[in-house]
Amino acid sequence: MAEEKKEQVKLQKKDLVKHWLLGYSSETCYNYERLQALGTTNAMVPIVRRLYKTKEEQAKALKKYTVFFNTEPSWIGTVIHGVAASMEEQAANGAEDINAVRTGLMGPMAGIGDTVSQGIAYPILAGIACSLALAGNIAGPIIFEIAYKILMLGMGYAMYMMGYKQGKSAILKILSAGTLNKITEIFSIVGLMVVGNMAAT
Repeated sequence: MAEEKKEQVKLQKKDLVKHWLLGYSSETCYNYERLQALGTTNAMVPIVRRLYKTKEEQAKALKKYTVFFNTEPSWIGTVIHGVAASMEEQAANGAEDINAVRTGLMGPMAGIGDTVSQGIAYPILAGIACSLALAGNIAGPIIFEIAYKILMLGMGYAMYMMGYKQGKSAILKILSAGTLNKITEIFSIVGLMVVGNMAAT
């Protein structure tokens, strides 16, 4: 009798969106032993529930994510969650070493993400907002909050979906080609132009 072929399981768009949104709470259970591990594990719940049927399989899958994890969680670091979702989907249909890839990506993504969010976007938007506020315009802080959240969520979603759709090989190619470094350099130039203009006025 031929062995019955295992049914392939596939993630749905709503699972990916839930995972992406829950990823923003990765620092809610922050601790000095595992840093973002518990929040990241919680974010994986929609993915694991879709891919595994029994409670035992789900618990085993989630346990992988309780190991030490730390990266920039909002802008660029979401790409790691996308890659993890893609690899978990593959693991449910075969086998892959997910944690080795996550560990390898968290450092580079943290460096780039922190630069984009804290070194470029935040100072530029804050500088513009402060100028408006000092001129007596109440729109300054409102514009800052809205613009920052739009940029953060837009970049975070784009990076998450890129990680899921293209997987680990594409991300590693992007890192080796220096694409993200070029993007960071462009943002830096724009930032310097804005700051220079503000200083002059």
